Amino acid sequence: MSVLHAVVRWWRADGLVFAGSLAFLTLLALVPMLAAAFWLGEQHEVLKAGEQALRDFLYSNLLPDTARQAGGLLDRLRANARGLGEVAIAVIAADLLVKTLAIHVAFDRIFRAGGRDVMGHVRGALVLLVAIPVLVGGLYWLLRFIERFLLRMLPAIQPWLDPAFEPVAIGLPLVLALALVYRYVPQGVRSWRSPFAAALVVAVALEAVRWGLSAYVANLAALRSLYGTTIAVPVFLVSLLATWALVLIGAALVAERFAAGRGRPARS
Repeated sequence: MSVLHAVVRWWRADGLVFAGSLAFLTLLALVPMLAAAFWLGEQHEVLKAGEQALRDFLYSNLLPDTARQAGGLLDRLRANARGLGEVAIAVIAADLLVKTLAIHVAFDRIFRAGGRDVMGHVRGALVLLVAIPVLVGGLYWLLRFIERFLLRMLPAIQPWLDPAFEPVAIGLPLVLALALVYRYVPQGVRSWRSPFAAALVVAVALEAVRWGLSAYVANLAALRSLYGTTIAVPVFLVSLLATWALVLIGAALVAERFAAGRGRPARS
């Protein structure tokens, strides 16, 4: 896979435009998506454990300042979500389903694929709305369970287990989520090799961007004095844009490999 060719493919497919659109749609979908997750968590203990794991995973991938400021808002959202009924959840699910179509369009543009059929849309929506939350939340819960088990068995290892285990607990679920996206959302991808390779590259790049933004904001007093306590808002928006840009570049990496595997030049 050629990173340079993938970036060229991403740029020619209006990847930056799609990244901005998807960041905006994510912002619109975030509250109803979390509300639905909180409502489901109230229905059963198993779902509650999954919702807690998924929420912790999202917290861990936010910048520290953003996560702290979001905590109180999410607690209030969870309390309000208890009053939702089945009809409201159905409306939220339909809204999220429509928003997944934008992801399909972006991937089809990057892969230079024609319009997908109904089953293609259904498969992509099931992966994005069902498979990824369930599998990523389950894996994150399992990793945290292993960590707690090790601490109970060997309490003396806590000083070095926490910093050593944190990248694993965050990185593995993130790589799994991205690999599922790159394997099942595009049309025609049959191998796991390039999706996992692209997922690993994007996960490392996301962590680098997260660290860079955190260091930039922490060291820029002028920016903090300008935004004050609302600094989490522009940082979160930039994070969303950067995240989707990298996710789509990862899709372009898979598309380059996919094109080469079909015997066509990578730039065609």
